[in-house]
Amino acid sequence: MQKINWTQEEDAILGTDSLAKVSVRLNRPTSQIQKRMKELGIAHFAQRGTPRSSVRLQAEEAQKERNKIRFIQRMRKGAVIAEGVANGYTYTALAKELGISPTAARNQFFVFLRVAMLPSMLGEEIPRDFKNIPSHVLKKAVCCVENYCLNLEKEEVE
Repeated sequence: MQKINWTQEEDAILGTDSLAKVSVRLNRPTSQIQKRMKELGIAHFAQRGTPRSSVRLQAEEAQKERNKIRFIQRMRKGAVIAEGVANGYTYTALAKELGISPTAARNQFFVFLRVAMLPSMLGEEIPRDFKNIPSHVLKKAVCCVENYCLNLEKEEVE
């Protein structure tokens, strides 16, 4: 049984609760409710009082937060590999220990170095060839990047 005409009482209920609850209450499919709400210019219950720009801003902030978490995770993986390289391990040995491919270990190491080479991270210059980096420089890079990640996490909490 499909209702066609809408009463004023039914119109008054639109937008007062979730589509599913309004659908049950009015005994109409959600598609009809959405169509009627659109015709009358009634906002969905979850969006009432929230400007679209605010919703968009919240989504952007959530994406920034996810990106920051991914960055911290990548840096920490790279730091583990850098520390292993500083202690004389090969990419193959580290990869086997970490359960990743040697190529992935090498790539994570290089991503780590790109960040660690920033002048704000290290006072010392890391050689550009990546093959002759002294172990003490790598260990310092690990400490600097770890401190940087900790500061990012503190910003998250505050």
